[in-house]
Amino acid sequence: MATLRRHTVLGPGGGASITAGPLIDFSAARLPDWLWLWERDLGSITTFMCDYVATTVRRYGDKVRTWHLTSASNRGGVLALGEDEREYLTVRLMEVVRKIDPKLEIVIGIAQPWGEYMAAEDCTYSPLIFADTLVRSGLEVNALDLELVPTIWPRGSYCRDLMEIGRLIEQYKALHVPLRLTLGYPSTSMPDPEADRELSIDAGYWHGGFTPATQAEWGTAVTTLALSDDAVRAVHWAHLFDSAPHQFPHSGLFDVRNEPKPILAQLRQLRQLHLP
Repeated sequence: MATLRRHTVLGPGGGASITAGPLIDFSAARLPDWLWLWERDLGSITTFMCDYVATTVRRYGDKVRTWHLTSASNRGGVLALGEDEREYLTVRLMEVVRKIDPKLEIVIGIAQPWGEYMAAEDCTYSPLIFADTLVRSGLEVNALDLELVPTIWPRGSYCRDLMEIGRLIEQYKALHVPLRLTLGYPSTSMPDPEADRELSIDAGYWHGGFTPATQAEWGTAVTTLALSDDAVRAVHWAHLFDSAPHQFPHSGLFDVRNEPKPILAQLRQLRQLHLP
């Protein structure tokens, strides 16, 4: 239901490994059109998603041992599901994976981890409480993936400084679950025909605005901060190519001409420093 992609992990002491997913991304652009025929039908939606996850995990379970199971199930606005229904659905998907192979690692993605969506939605749970409820479900959560994609709205977050990002990591550390970060920052503010049409660059900006150099500066600063904290086990970049269909505008490591952006060289350098 969501694009299956492979991530190379960058983390202190973690070496290189493969994480597949997210299997289910709770956004309109990442779900099949036919699924909307069952809008508000939690039973049918649960059946379809569980069958998809089970089929995928069984097919690749001997090759992929870490699954980014869901992204953004803490946010509303998709399939008319309430937050309790999205929490229930996330737990059911976790149960499916655990029944297939209890030794598989499950990663749950949290979008807008500061909770910006709560200003526009009728919510009871902050993203931190949503994550805490999943951790307390009795089904092991091997890691939480915090999606830090500033300036991009309405899926991303407002652009914050490094101190605020450090505070955010400290808050989620209190759940005593390993953390991963998915990072993304646009290299230009021009329209992006290959990106999710519902997303725009309209939520602040880093020091130099929107240039490849600024993207590299932001990515290097946040990755360095993350890898200095032993609670952060991995850092991922949102997507690879701007030339192929993708989610976040102009946030790839390669531009529309498939030329590498400066951020790629910076991440390689950090990888050499932290993964000798």
